[in-house]
Amino acid sequence: MADLTDFKRFADQILPVLKDLYAKATTGAPTPDPPSAGNAIAVLQKLVSESGAVTPAPAGKRAEAITAMRGVLTDAIAEAVSSNVTLDPIDLRTMRALWNSLGNALGLLLEQEAFKDIPQLLAPTEIARISTDLGQTNVEIKQRQQAKQTLDLVIKVIITAANLSAKLVA
Repeated sequence: MADLTDFKRFADQILPVLKDLYAKATTGAPTPDPPSAGNAIAVLQKLVSESGAVTPAPAGKRAEAITAMRGVLTDAIAEAVSSNVTLDPIDLRTMRALWNSLGNALGLLLEQEAFKDIPQLLAPTEIARISTDLGQTNVEIKQRQQAKQTLDLVIKVIITAANLSAKLVA
């Protein structure tokens, strides 16, 4: 059974990393300490590993998860458009689309009167693929020397987290 509050934990851990990376990437400074990003990735890895089981999904928990991920996407997009750090345009469009998608999902939650448990959050193949991707990203973050390189990877993790939240709570 997955703990949907892990999305909020991820958001709380990744936002300071994101802001620090934007600040350092703007000046071309070296990357900050990677364990902070690794801790956030560990939260997602836990969530993915638990997502193969039936998960109670009351409206409040779903709404909190969606709101947390929309907040991360909002900050990532706002930092991207207000800084001189250039992100991959595809990543930026993907984040905007996910932000819209999660907003739509939140609206649907508000319209529903009854909520059912989610029978299975992710298929075993999805769990394996996402777990592998997150593990590889964590390794790559530790190897990056420049903040911009790490920022690009953290953006990919945020996109993965937002995709995950769209699947799990919507």
